[in-house]
Order: sequence, then C-alpha cells, then structure tokens
Amino acid sequence: MKWIVFAFIVAVAFVLLSSCQKNVSFTDNGTTPDTMDTLGKPPAVPVIEQMITTSVMGKILDEKEEPMKDATVSAAGKITTTDEYGIFRLKDVTVPQFSAFISIEKTGYLRGSRTISAESGGNAFIRVKMVKKILKATFEADAGATVMITGTASVTFDAAVFRNRAGAAYHGKVFVYGTFYDPAAVDFDEIMPGTLRGLTVDSQATALKSYGMLNVVMETESGEALELSAGKQARIGIPVSSTLLSGAPAEIPLWHFSETDGKWREEGKAVLRDGVYHGAVSHFSTWNVDAPYTFAFIKFKVRAEKGLSVPYAKVVVTDKTSGNYGTAYSDSLGWVTIQVPRNQPLEIKVINECGKILGSRDAAAVTGDKQVDPVFINPDDIIGIYGTVVACNGITSGIVSVYTGGLTYTSEFRDGQFYALLSECWKGVTQARMGVYDPAYTTASAEKIVEITGTVVDAGNFDLCGNNFTQYAHIKVNEDSIILTAPPDIVRCGLTYDSLWQIGFTDDMNTIWDVTELRMEFPGTQVGERLSTYCVLSYVNVHPILSLYTVDGRPETLLHVKVTQAGPVGTYIKFTFEGMLFDAWASTWIPVSGEVSALRTF
Repeated sequence: MKWIVFAFIVAVAFVLLSSCQKNVSFTDNGTTPDTMDTLGKPPAVPVIEQMITTSVMGKILDEKEEPMKDATVSAAGKITTTDEYGIFRLKDVTVPQFSAFISIEKTGYLRGSRTISAESGGNAFIRVKMVKKILKATFEADAGATVMITGTASVTFDAAVFRNRAGAAYHGKVFVYGTFYDPAAVDFDEIMPGTLRGLTVDSQATALKSYGMLNVVMETESGEALELSAGKQARIGIPVSSTLLSGAPAEIPLWHFSETDGKWREEGKAVLRDGVYHGAVSHFSTWNVDAPYTFAFIKFKVRAEKGLSVPYAKVVVTDKTSGNYGTAYSDSLGWVTIQVPRNQPLEIKVINECGKILGSRDAAAVTGDKQVDPVFINPDDIIGIYGTVVACNGITSGIVSVYTGGLTYTSEFRDGQFYALLSECWKGVTQARMGVYDPAYTTASAEKIVEITGTVVDAGNFDLCGNNFTQYAHIKVNEDSIILTAPPDIVRCGLTYDSLWQIGFTDDMNTIWDVTELRMEFPGTQVGERLSTYCVLSYVNVHPILSLYTVDGRPETLLHVKVTQAGPVGTYIKFTFEGMLFDAWASTWIPVSGEVSALRTF
C-alpha cells in the first residue's frame, strides 16, 4: 500500500523553518537575513513556536540495547506501541516545530523522552535507550533520609516533607527510585530526557551544556506518586565527571525537565563543592546543571555516492572550540536539522549504530540559521543492495522498497538499475523483503526475500512487465488518495456461513505513510447494490480513526456498496463503495469512497 505522495515527499525536503516572529528561510546561498529573530537568538518576548503537522518514527531500546517491544509512545495526544523490532510510528501529529516532544513509557523503566526539531509534512526519526527503574532506598516519611542514587549523586529529604497526589500530608513509607545521567557517558544522548535546549527564567530559549542530570522518583508502597509539600525543599547533589570538572563553573543554573512539553526550565542555582554540584529543589522531575549558550539551527543532507540519501543515520555536530556537541538522526529523506553553537567552527560526523564513523567534514561557524552543504559517507561501511529491473510500457524509473529490521528504506531505479542503502551496520546474516514499483504504484514486481550476507548485496533481477495489480483497494478519504495492493499487502476475502462477505486489506510493508487496514462486511452472494454493515479504516499504530457508526441504525450512516463481479472460491469479487465514516479523533463525519478487487479464498 502507498499514499500517493511521492512528489509531495520530495517537495517537503525543502520546507522552511520558521519562528513566531518571522520566517526563518534557508535560502539558495545558505544564508539567513541578518535582521532575523530565531530561537537561537532569543527575541525580546517569550518564544511561541509555530505548530506544524508531521510524522515521527523511531527505535526504542532496553538497557542492553535490545529492541524494546510493547513500549508505549506518545506525542501530541496520539499513542502507539513499539513492535518486535522496537520500532514505533506516529502519523500526523501536531507539534511545535522546534520542540516536538515524544514520551516513552514501559513498566519497570523510568520514563524516556526526546525533543526534536521537525519538518512540516516530514517523517522524523529518533532513537531512545530506556533506563531501568531501580529502587535506591526506602524510609519512613516522618524520619527523612539521605539517599545515594549513583556514586556521589544524592538527594536528602527532611522529615515530614511529603504529600500524596491529592495534596494531603503523607506519613507512610517512601520508596525512592532514580538514576544519574552522566554527560561523559557514551550513551548520554540516548538516555537523557528531551534535548539540550531550555527556557531561561525570562522564557528565552537557550542551548545547554550539561554537567550532569539527576532523575528522582518518589512513590508509596502501592506505586502512587509522591511530591514535596508546599514550602518544603530537598537537597540534591549532582557529581561532575572528571573529564568535565576543569571547565565546570563555581555556580551554575539549575534546570528542571517538564514531562508535559519536553522543555528544560531554569529554576534556582547550584554551587560546586568537592566535584559535586549542590542545590535545593522544591519539586521533582529530572534536574540538570547546565551552562547556557546561544545557538542556531543548521540544516543539511546525509548523502552517499550517486546522490543517494541516507535515512535514519546518527549525526553528531561538535563545537571544535569548546567540545559542546549535539546529536540528531536523519529523517526518511536523509535531512537533518540540528542546533549548533553560534560563531564557532564545527565538525560534523555521521556514525552508524555500531559506533563506526561513516563520514565527516568541517563546517564554518554560523551566525544564524543556515542550510549547509551535504555530508557524504563511505558506502562501503553500510549495507548496499543493488540489482536490475526489467520494465515495459515506457517505464524507465520507479521505486525500490526494502523492508528489514522493522524499517522500510526506499530508493529509485533508473534505466534498469538500482542501488539502495541501509544506514544500519551489518551484524550478521539477516533478511530483507523487497519489491519494485512504477512511480504511480499501479504495477509491481513479485515480492522477493533477499539474504543480507555482508555489506554488499546482489538482489538480482526484478520483473515489472505485465504485473498489473489484480488485488487492490483504491480509497478516497476527503481529498486524500490511498492505495492498498497485493503484493505486498495482505488480502483476506470470502463468504461466511451466513452469506456475509468479509474483505480485509492489511498493509504488510508497514511504512509511516501507510494505512494499516481496511476491513468491510456486507451481505449477499450476487452482483447488485447493498449496504455495508461493518467498516473500519485504521492508520499505522494509531487507534482506528475512521469507522462505521451504526448506533442509531440510520441508512445515511452506512456505506453503499455496488458489487459488479462475484463468484466462487478462486475468482474475484469487484465492488465500489461510497458513504460516510466517523472520525473518532475529530468527532465528525468524513466522506469516503473506493473501488476494490480481491481474490476469494474461502
């Protein structure tokens, strides 16, 4: 199945970044007007970001860096879960352009999150490593205690300072969980919450250099959250890694993390004594000791030979003067937007998940938001799949789809040849499911399972001649066109014992643009018109969004179906449908129509 958005996807690769003050344009020569106010140079009024609609996918890992299945992922009110590969997909979420906040929860783990910059209509990618929720201490609330979290990281509670969620004083046993996030750790960028950007006390945006973070969670024995009572404080100690200690200021702002919008906010100060920052806090989330600095956004593409884009690749941009760095991942089209320090020379690196540097280059200092030259990688260090295509009817180019590890990679074939890149490192023999399509997705090759036995894979030949889809569902939702086809999508079609047609198309490629499933039921064995008694159109990893609403049984709430062909098992049923489905998210009716052809198998 494919959304008919290929040209649209290419177009959004050049979507403009903007702020609430003025548009931030990445112009052809890569410059931003000097008079431009951006998030990197705080305006005189609090920042209010432009809201955009985008899509986000990502990979969630456990503490052993194994894929985490069934983690709950949410953003902007939409919720999904990770699959067996740790992959999640959230389509069409409305988020702040520079602060799209994604939250992850899993029983037995501390909450994880990421805050990213996103493109309107884009398809961003994140990678988050979850941290185990480990009990550090228990004590009586009326006694107080000092709890050591990790090493010299600590929190001290006075006696009788706790309240429960209802606001009442709590006098029972306190269970304390927590962790210390060390900026010197190799996985810091994957385990820390949000991103290293925050709001000062006067609500101005700033980049942050972290010297350490402390996450503390207090609960009752039954798991109810506890907080500090009004007017009470606790004292925290955040150690500084030896590699950062020489540059650590004697006094530094404290910042707390909001689990609501994914932003750090300045609140209070901490003082450095004997390699540990000490401060007092009046509430708990993750606390961070950071030095602020001004920043800008740069935008660029990750590329390989022949102009190929590299999606889902980790990018690290380092300030060559101070060592401050930021990380991001390329989106499905290879684009990266990342914050960097202003007026400092930069180094850009592309790194695979095995930690190998795939490509790097220096970049000049920037004074404002700027689109810079691409970063090229060595394709020998990642998986490359090549092959040939036999096409007819004047088709000279089209789409190559590679599905492996829960992710779908796309490339193009031209003049009978293709070369597709996978941004992951080779960890042993695995498989990829591949198919080739014409640009309009009206014809397809037979699906092929290809063994990945090294970094260079010959996928062989794909035949695109005479393979018009015989099983398909062409759907129109408002003005959006959707196509489900077999192959590669899965079709279930037949008659029940009580002469009820059951039709199901399930998207087997599972890409971010896809509709997951169309399910319909209607009575009768012959050609003719009738009403559908059941219909659900559901989107990838989202609760069913469009469905038949029949509580009152009114005819106008049903779909009208016209069957033009029907027969025994082994023949095709063909029909059209038209009517209204109920949008559960917007609580409104949506016009829907379509044309279906499916092979009867029962």
